[in-house]
Amino acid sequence: MNLKAECISLDENNMVFVKNVSEEGVCIQTAPADAKEDFNPGIPVELRIEFPSGETVKLNCEIRWVSQNQPDGITTNVGLEIERPPAKYKKFVKNLILSP
Repeated sequence: MNLKAECISLDENNMVFVKNVSEEGVCIQTAPADAKEDFNPGIPVELRIEFPSGETVKLNCEIRWVSQNQPDGITTNVGLEIERPPAKYKKFVKNLILSP
């Protein structure tokens, strides 16, 4: 999975890619050189995901974990917990699970 998304925290916008999803969480990937802020556990963020249909959904999340990819450390994976996932997002995840 490689969906476009925007991660917003403290009025800073970072373009990211969604690497995987679940009903209550999302893993995003960002390039540290492009990030305008540090991602740290416990920080609330807003994630705007663009679905393949072009439709977007806004998710209120909290950063749960951060991991630099090895060996080069060029990209960073960030685990987000979604606060009260909206129905539109849950339907998207359910359709992913059910599609062959």
